[in-house]
Amino acid sequence: MTPQSAVGLERAPDKAVVVEPGTNPSVGIAHEDLNGNYLHVDPMFCRITGHPDSALIGRSAAEITHLDDLVIHRDGIADLRAGRILRHDLDVRYVGADGGVVCTSSSTTLVTGADGTASHVRTEIREVIGRRPHHGPANDGRRLRETQWMGGLGSWEIDLATDRISRSEALLEILGMPVGDQHRHYAHTRSQVVHPDDRDRVRDAMRALLVEGAPMRMRYRITRPAQGIERWVDARGERFSVEGVPVRAAGTVVDVTEVVLAEAVRASQASALGIARHQDALLSTLVQGVIVIRADGVITTINEAAASIGGLQADQVEGMTGLGSWWGAVDEDGVSMAPADLPATRALRDGVTVHQTIGIRGPDGIVRWQDVTAVPILDAAGRPEYVVIGLSDVTEARRAKQALSVSEERFRLAFDNAPVGMAMVDLSEASSGRLRRVNAALCAFAGRSREDLESAALMDISHPDEESGWQATMAALRSGQGAVTPMERRFARADGTIVHGQVSLSFMPAADSEAPFGICLVEDITARKVAEAALLHQSLHDPLTGLSNRHLFYDRAEHALAAIPRSGRPMGLLYIDLDGFKTVNDSSGHAAGDELLVQVADRLRSSARVGDTVARLGGDEFAMICVDVPDLTTLVQVGERVLAELNRPFRLARSVHRISGSIGVHLAAEPIEPDRLLAAADAAMYRAKAAGRNRVGIAPSAGTGAA
Repeated sequence: MTPQSAVGLERAPDKAVVVEPGTNPSVGIAHEDLNGNYLHVDPMFCRITGHPDSALIGRSAAEITHLDDLVIHRDGIADLRAGRILRHDLDVRYVGADGGVVCTSSSTTLVTGADGTASHVRTEIREVIGRRPHHGPANDGRRLRETQWMGGLGSWEIDLATDRISRSEALLEILGMPVGDQHRHYAHTRSQVVHPDDRDRVRDAMRALLVEGAPMRMRYRITRPAQGIERWVDARGERFSVEGVPVRAAGTVVDVTEVVLAEAVRASQASALGIARHQDALLSTLVQGVIVIRADGVITTINEAAASIGGLQADQVEGMTGLGSWWGAVDEDGVSMAPADLPATRALRDGVTVHQTIGIRGPDGIVRWQDVTAVPILDAAGRPEYVVIGLSDVTEARRAKQALSVSEERFRLAFDNAPVGMAMVDLSEASSGRLRRVNAALCAFAGRSREDLESAALMDISHPDEESGWQATMAALRSGQGAVTPMERRFARADGTIVHGQVSLSFMPAADSEAPFGICLVEDITARKVAEAALLHQSLHDPLTGLSNRHLFYDRAEHALAAIPRSGRPMGLLYIDLDGFKTVNDSSGHAAGDELLVQVADRLRSSARVGDTVARLGGDEFAMICVDVPDLTTLVQVGERVLAELNRPFRLARSVHRISGSIGVHLAAEPIEPDRLLAAADAAMYRAKAAGRNRVGIAPSAGTGAA
């Protein structure tokens, strides 16, 4: 497949992408920037390649191009940019979103701007071979996985263009790594899995493979992270090129621990015969304990690592019959094991490899936990002749696991039984604020079931006005801030009730395969907030009538006066003094007087406009702040409406009374001091009293904006 020349360059009026309508319904068109990233793709291009356009825009064309076609495609683009060819024609394969492969005939041209500089490239593709059914590759992959599992063979592959590594499930099992680590960088695997004494060798071999193309053939030790178990593996690797350009590396890993143990046995036997005495060093250098037992139960070979478990030396143990004579074994529940249940006995009896974790009690009474592998060595007739036992000390790993389990149980108990609400909160970008785990106290606080909360986010159960605050909090935690200062938040219960909580959030580092999360504590402060609101209301309102008191009146007056320049409309004040109140109070008693004041307050509220403030200044004196008053006439009309309400009879407990009022009004067209405003309205009220009461008096204009 070689590029072919075309007749000329395609041009656009400037560097912006010009997307032309397709003229051939069977042709897909894509535009890529000069770095190979998709700028625009039409529907036919998406259909042919098997990718939705939303998944392609901004992605590199290399990501969906078949690896074997990638290099020549890149060379063609380079030739276009260098002016060596005018069109690049190629049969290229694309890999769809479902893993299927489609073969196309493609034609790529360079698009230039008005100034003649390269803008982007345009590619047309036609499907020439139908898409390979997805079930084919899937079945192939399944058969490959099954073959690897049965053969104990793991595989890996590195894309040299992206440095991305893929590992088979069988390899993850051999290495003792979780499935989520299948794409972890190979350097991470070396630091976590390869035995410290072998890491430099593995690093140098991998570097020689990737950089120089030197085939890798080596044996080294690994330590499975979760169990702390040491194993031996054989690794192979090759680098592959397309037209001289390295594109990928691939290899295999197989567990050869049993082979190493068998070699140790043969080395020991050879040493006894004087054939290969130098191989005795293999047993002594193994960190693992190694024991060889003949079919009749006699210990023929043991290294110092194994002998020391029972507090003896190797030459003291060799020749003994049975392991039970020098150590006591217990199962994982701490129950003493009979000789027939030991891994070595079972391997000799059944002729199969046995893996088991057991505890071995030394002479000091301390139990050391060992991961045991017992491998039978068969004679020519297929009968077990020897059993090779490998011992890996996992005491510390087991102790750490138990300590972690105890710690997790303590955390669970503290979490579930905490008197305050607690939740584990997902901090990842995709699901920020999602509740991963909640306790009973949070369920009671939120008035929701555990199932409802663990399918919701903090924003979902909060007052709508709190959403922006939560987003800022989550962003602060994700940025690395360890904890957020306790804050007050409102929450909406399932029945619509609003409750208040004091919230504390702390960032918790996650394990390698987990998303970051935070610990959220929510203390119910609803009762305190209600009490605070009640105290605030009492401090700002008249206890008898519930109207604003003098303090709140001055605060509202200051705000209304300050708003005059912004609104461009004056504000007015009514100063109301009751006529005849003292008579009612003296003749019918203070209780009747209080009831009269309560009814007066109700009538004043009904006379006020929306946004106005009615206040009791003391005794039988009231005030009404009127905002956005267009003129004095409107303010006087409000006063006359108040007088009409006061002139209606008041029905008290035992009698009916009539009173009236004297009202002074003042209209302020510009900001003044509240005291001056009140003094002007007070003076107008006295003018109304002097004129015969039961009327509205108007304050004279004195440079205060009065009309």
